[in-house]
Amino acid sequence: MLKLKMYPAKNGDAFLINANGQHLLVDAGYASTHIDADHIGGLLVLFNDNGPPGRRRIEIDAVWHNSLRSLPYTAEGPCLGDHAGVLEAIKRRGFPVPPALAVNPIGAGQGSSLAKLLRTQGYHWNDGDGSRSIDNRSAPYTLLNQVHLEVLGPRPERLEALRMLWLREIRRLGH
Repeated sequence: MLKLKMYPAKNGDAFLINANGQHLLVDAGYASTHIDADHIGGLLVLFNDNGPPGRRRIEIDAVWHNSLRSLPYTAEGPCLGDHAGVLEAIKRRGFPVPPALAVNPIGAGQGSSLAKLLRTQGYHWNDGDGSRSIDNRSAPYTLLNQVHLEVLGPRPERLEALRMLWLREIRRLGH
């Protein structure tokens, strides 16, 4: 049986789905009030405070998050092309947030910070190490008692637009 709880997340909602005892969190809401923080801000706090592998406060079996590391996706794996250097710099340093923006970080910075936390804390991310995207081509995800989740979006075209936006934002910030 599926149960759905909705929690206020300031400018939106966070959803906790109980599928026969297996829980899914969809969108974690704000950690502050910046509009770009609506999906990632709460997750940054959760993953930062959750502890290292083997000592986690909350066991999390899988995380779906499309970061620059995940984009674009091809059948053979990630296709980084000319952007491999940008991605390597992000992986090495994370995405430092200037102190003036610490309360209200921008979207690309938050996404990169979340990606670094997932990688360094050893989470099962996008069905592996985060190098593949979650999109409408992803295989259905099966939960307990044959509950299947089918990903309806985003489509590859949307992911390409996201990748280009992400790279522009990182370049604008001088990274």
